[in-house]
Amino acid sequence: MPKIDFTPPPYFGVPSALVDEFLKDADEKKLKILLYILRHAPRTVTVEELCRASGASVSAAELIVEYWKESGVLGAVEPKTAHPPERKKTGAVDVARAAETDETLAFLLKRSQELIGHTLTRSETEALFSVYSWAGIPADAFLLMIQYCVSIGKPNMRYVEKIAYAWQDEGIDSYDAAEKKIAEMKAADKAEAKIKSIVGIEGRNLTTSEKEHLNRWINEWGFGWDLITVAFERTAEKTGKASFAYMNGILKKWRELGIKKKKDLEKEQALPDKKSANRSFSEADVKAYEEWGRKKLKEASDK
Repeated sequence: MPKIDFTPPPYFGVPSALVDEFLKDADEKKLKILLYILRHAPRTVTVEELCRASGASVSAAELIVEYWKESGVLGAVEPKTAHPPERKKTGAVDVARAAETDETLAFLLKRSQELIGHTLTRSETEALFSVYSWAGIPADAFLLMIQYCVSIGKPNMRYVEKIAYAWQDEGIDSYDAAEKKIAEMKAADKAEAKIKSIVGIEGRNLTTSEKEHLNRWINEWGFGWDLITVAFERTAEKTGKASFAYMNGILKKWRELGIKKKKDLEKEQALPDKKSANRSFSEADVKAYEEWGRKKLKEASDK
């Protein structure tokens, strides 16, 4: 085992509770943020510092700080995190001036207009610059996001801005991560269109609860559309409507029975009734039957 040299100092203190109670369950980002805070205590650290040090998003960093505070690990240090400054409202003229010296920004403005299909309005230009300045999404990933928005019929920068900040919270900061996320979003869009067609939903999007059910059936439980369709048909027969909660109950039962495909369901239905198939005679039943038989034989011999 290699020897650890603790010289020369300096050191910083780590609460014993971290090792005694939290080391097993704390994930990498929780540990990074805690160590960074302890290293710089008692100086106030900002959320931006924590994000840079740990790779966490702003919202994740804030939640992790609260986690350590509530756990009592930071009780003795009581560090305070400063919220990042509010995004400044930058006018279109300021954006144009910035683009004169920033080739990446100039390219994004030009290419975004080509993808969206019209000259960006003042508000769209400001929204693009806001995303470019704050979300931390690389230019190639940024354009991939715009292409996705155009493909789903939402070619406007406000919608792009909404997605960008959601991505920021999820820590999507590379082209590969953006490509993976868009693949997931496209799969979710396709699944939503499919289920709406099956259950007859028109004129509205799925609710958050319905989306959660659908994601569970497909991505967690691994059901195909054949069984989801059967679950809907049975739900409609029983309830007369498209109840995702009722469908979830049916699919949950099938999952517990190990039914993953339609042929599995057909095999299950073909089995004899388990209650009748599993009936067995007790010892008392056998004796009673034998006694009845002897009685019948005696009656026959007496005649």
